[in-house]
Amino acid sequence: MTVKEPRTRLIRRWRKNMDVSDDTQYVETLTTLSEGSVRRNFNPYTDIDWDSPEFAVTP
Repeated sequence: MTVKEPRTRLIRRWRKNMDVSDDTQYVETLTTLSEGSVRRNFNPYTDIDWDSPEFAVTP
């Protein structure tokens, strides 16, 4: 038979396990996804690197 932990202790342990501040790659990915979900528009004047060589006009 398993013993149930008090709810507050269980929640405290759950929150402690959810701390990801030391995983920088995960935090950066999460930040990128969060910002992307807020910024849902596309602006071709700023979102496309028009100076890149693949867009060079050749005579």
